[in-house]
Parts: sequence; C-alpha cells; structure tokens
Amino acid sequence: MIAARTASVAMQTLKFLTDEDLKGLGYTRGSYAYMVKAQYLADVYAMKSDNAEELTFNANLAGAV
Repeated sequence: MIAARTASVAMQTLKFLTDEDLKGLGYTRGSYAYMVKAQYLADVYAMKSDNAEELTFNANLAGAV
C-alpha cells in the first residue's frame, strides 16, 4: 500500500517538474514514478534484510494499546 502511495505522490510531483528538471535527475516523464517506486522498494528490502528483527518488533511500541 505504501509503495502504491509512493508512486502516486511521484505522479503528483511531475506537475511541478519540467522536462529539463527530470532530465537533470536522469529521468523522463514516463520513467519517473516507476523509478521512484522501485527505489523505495529497494530501500525497504535492504533495510529489512539488514534489520529484520527491528522491523518485526519495535520495542518502543511494546505494551502499547
């Protein structure tokens, strides 16, 4: 769900970026949302593999109701 929202926000961001802005970032209008979502997922998977225990149990929330 968060990955879909990330792509949605990326699409909304396109309204404020010119083609030159995108080109400077290394994207096109067609690839921007896809690449932002792909980067988000890659970051999540990397974090999950590095900190699997932290992602499954957050001690700060222990006992919270």
